[in-house]
Amino acid sequence: MQKKVKWISIAVVLLVFAAGTYIFTSGSEGKLTSGPDSQPMRKAKPVDEEDLPVKWTEADTYEEVQAFYEERVPRLEKARAKELTTFPEQTATVPGLDGRLQINEVWHSGQTMYFMYSLDLSLLVEQKEDEKENSFFDRSPELQEMTITTNEGDEHPLHAYSSMRFPDVITYKNRLYGVIQSIPVSENGLPLGQMGTMNATINEQFDTSLNLRINGETYQSEPIPVSYVYDPEQSKIGTYTFSDQYEQNGITIEPLELVMTLSADYIDLKIESENKSFQGSLEGAIETGEKATTFAPYIQPVEESDNIYRAYIPPLENLPEDLSLRIDQVHFSEESGASFTVDIPEKGEEQQFNENKIVEKYDTTVFLKSVRNETAGEFIASLKTERQSENQQQFLLEVSPEYHFSYRNDRDSITFKTDRGFSGTPSFSKQSTNGGLTRLHVPQHMLKGSEQITFTFNNLLYAQKIDRTFSIDE
Repeated sequence: MQKKVKWISIAVVLLVFAAGTYIFTSGSEGKLTSGPDSQPMRKAKPVDEEDLPVKWTEADTYEEVQAFYEERVPRLEKARAKELTTFPEQTATVPGLDGRLQINEVWHSGQTMYFMYSLDLSLLVEQKEDEKENSFFDRSPELQEMTITTNEGDEHPLHAYSSMRFPDVITYKNRLYGVIQSIPVSENGLPLGQMGTMNATINEQFDTSLNLRINGETYQSEPIPVSYVYDPEQSKIGTYTFSDQYEQNGITIEPLELVMTLSADYIDLKIESENKSFQGSLEGAIETGEKATTFAPYIQPVEESDNIYRAYIPPLENLPEDLSLRIDQVHFSEESGASFTVDIPEKGEEQQFNENKIVEKYDTTVFLKSVRNETAGEFIASLKTERQSENQQQFLLEVSPEYHFSYRNDRDSITFKTDRGFSGTPSFSKQSTNGGLTRLHVPQHMLKGSEQITFTFNNLLYAQKIDRTFSIDE
């Protein structure tokens, strides 16, 4: 008899525990926790997926969801292996909607923040008085923005967007899974204000909410605590050094190291020049065997380091044994003052020029080819840059956004002024046809009855050929 009472008592305890678990995972006020693989532990409210406003791909297993995340986020698998992602343990309600939203996993890579999220499909169901007649909203949902609240209580928007359409999302067991990304935040919770990879560590928790656009209306989820963790050293995969350097024509170029990280790969270089103003850009390529991959010409100064610059390169899966860095040319600027003045044509008219030289230097000539005053738009001056020989060691760079928007932000290297006193900085565009013309654009409201316009080259950008290849130390 005592043994029977004992088993009845155990059964009652288990029933109470089970009931408590159900209340915790199913109640509207409960927290939704995740398993060790970020899988939500609570069952989402079932919906009739035949009535979904968008046809999404459905996963058969949660492993497929994880594979989907890793396909969408480069090197996420390696970040997980190094335990660099965090797992928020609380879900958020969305006032006005039935269901919950969860940030399942966060990776702060130092260059980008990735949020692996999920939301109950019931959030997309329109509530009717008769629950049997509930139906899905008829418009595709969107995730438009995130809001982060600092420890001081200040709210800051994080620009992020997901169309919630395939291939951006996938469904599994009445939930929609997706990935959004934003610029990283620093240790004070503020969005990073510059391009590149963070050098500082962060290990902070900030309340975070998401804005959903559903059926034409915006809904903001309740904020939930999210841990943001980043350590530059932990993010590194490998560091490799160079031994050679270039010293000619008063220019010293010394590649220091190639660093492979989970978020980006880059090369740090020391660049010094005598009596020259380095423009902050160069041209080169990463060579592996017979393959050469060019990288962005803009390089950034490394903080608190004199004459050290960082060039970001395309990501490498592994370090090839025969990898080398080729630098073709580096770019400098010098003060000029060269200018040209043209009459402004009547609206809708264009004037063309033949051999109208406006700048000559470094065996390079810049020609004015035409000016056009569009009827409803802007004034456009078209320029063409020609050098005497492809083999010359120095030459002027084309007047184009490709070279004028380096870290030095030389947007005012060319300015304009009209005979009515209106002045400013033209915008640039590149025309691939007609021999690769560069166009300077001035909006109509800056003309206001002017008859002439003068463009001034405050700085001239020129290149110095280097043609040197640097190999990694064995």
